[in-house]
Amino acid sequence: MQSIPIKVGGGKYEVPLIDLVPTQCQVSLVDILENINRKCNFHSIKKLRINIFFKGGKMTVYQFHDEYSLAEVTDKLGKQALQLGLIPSFTVRFFPDNREYFISHDNKSEALTPEEAYLYFKKLVEQANN
Repeated sequence: MQSIPIKVGGGKYEVPLIDLVPTQCQVSLVDILENINRKCNFHSIKKLRINIFFKGGKMTVYQFHDEYSLAEVTDKLGKQALQLGLIPSFTVRFFPDNREYFISHDNKSEALTPEEAYLYFKKLVEQANN
């Protein structure tokens, strides 16, 4: 985030993205990435490439803005991965305040949060489209 310049003041100044993201958000982001790193068995956090805020240096407009809309987008990505034959099946458990995603892998499945499932499905679908 240090290397991503953001124009402010009507484009007169450039500030590193890291200066605009609150410290607690940075800490939360690192915690989330480390958790995904552990669950996905990545060898280092550097191998996990996630463009959360920007893609190609430009602001990306995302299809979600809260937990509910993230879960809805995750459901759509899961269905897309299923239609493409990238996963054999997935199950969603609905709770009043959350959802859990189960993706079957060799008769095993582990509960994923909507965030984890979103990243997993997105990676699968993007790889299939490339």
